[in-house]
Amino acid sequence: MTLAIRGGKRSGAVAAPPSKSKLHRMLICGALSETPGGIYCPVSSRDIDATVDCLNGLGARIERRDGVFEITPVSGPPGSVVRHLNCGESGSTLRFLLPLCGALDRIAVFHMEGRLPQRPNDAYFSELMRHGMNIVRENDLLLVSGKLEAGAFRIPGGISSQFVSGLMFALPLLEGDSEIVIEGRLESVDYALMTLGALRDAGVEVDFPEVKADVSAGRAGLASPDHEGAALSESTTPFERSVRIKGGQKYKVSGCRTPEGDWSNAAFFLCMGAASRKGITVSGLDAASDQGDRRILRILEGFGAETENRAEGILVRSGRMAPQTIDASDIPDLVPVVAALAAGIPGETVIKNAGRLRFKESDRIRSTVQMINALGGEAVETEDGMVVTGRETLPGGTLDSQNDHRIAMAGAMMSLYCSGDVHIDGHKCVDKSYPGFWDDFFGLEVTK
Repeated sequence: MTLAIRGGKRSGAVAAPPSKSKLHRMLICGALSETPGGIYCPVSSRDIDATVDCLNGLGARIERRDGVFEITPVSGPPGSVVRHLNCGESGSTLRFLLPLCGALDRIAVFHMEGRLPQRPNDAYFSELMRHGMNIVRENDLLLVSGKLEAGAFRIPGGISSQFVSGLMFALPLLEGDSEIVIEGRLESVDYALMTLGALRDAGVEVDFPEVKADVSAGRAGLASPDHEGAALSESTTPFERSVRIKGGQKYKVSGCRTPEGDWSNAAFFLCMGAASRKGITVSGLDAASDQGDRRILRILEGFGAETENRAEGILVRSGRMAPQTIDASDIPDLVPVVAALAAGIPGETVIKNAGRLRFKESDRIRSTVQMINALGGEAVETEDGMVVTGRETLPGGTLDSQNDHRIAMAGAMMSLYCSGDVHIDGHKCVDKSYPGFWDDFFGLEVTK
């Protein structure tokens, strides 16, 4: 099905949806807790529903009533029952819960969809198997069994921080102490910090001082030497770092909690604000969040946009806009919308260190470039990113979302630059992360 969007600037206000990254972590901690709890969540998404379904398959009971996830923690003996866990296209669900199956000594079959089976996981699987688990791949299925054993785990830092997060959830449950040795620079370090925060809130201690130091130093996501933190992403991380986790810990979560707003999804509307002089206000965001994609504000300011933290939310509007060079190593999810914004800023914007995007729901380097060119912009691929040559006005056209939620939403952002209509094939893929996106988008005012 194709969605038609009238081209032109937009303004108004939207509320950020609950953070998907936070929800994954809160649900897992709640399911492992000694006592029942709840999470206020007025809207869900396909990825979150996948995590809920898999946790239920592992022995929890999670139901959503009146906008609240009511959580009864995992219970019951390991047994010999084969548990079928449908993780859909959610890489977080698969990578977080895989070692947890071993820690709980569950026999399970993970059902994977879309491009998820193509994501790089071999190093992760090998290390889990070296510590007692059995993992067999059969097409789109993963057959998992065996008890995870404590010890030293060696994990490459350059593939996904989700490997480290998955182990941090599972290892505290084992009888013995463990260590995670991260080889090389840890990509998307903020997501590891987010997991640390969720564990801390659940009463679980993990000794990971190097990550805390790196994040407090501040990585801007900006490669230009004019911006603070430009060189930190390449120079402050040692070749190896060690995460130490004591075994025999208990998760303790109680009461009903509320996740903060999602910076990754709010970024689409913040970028739309940067394309409009009247601007857009997004409420529900925490400026002090540990979500890495909060850096979108610094990126927007790097383009020349005006940002203002008001009582009603964060306002972004256009200013004296200019291109820039962006290091995307810690902000991969922002690349499609940042590139879409750059397509309407005259000059050459360079996005680099984004090679991992080739293994997302689509090859996001290629699909982002194709999106820009399909709507009359100019972009070319590089090995690990792209170069976008911006123009003030684009003609519009038809783009294929390639079943990638971030491409569909970035296409909506590009419509603000278009003199003609924009048609998006496969627009419903936004349900993966932000089912209410189109309602929020069409609720904005079309302006000149």
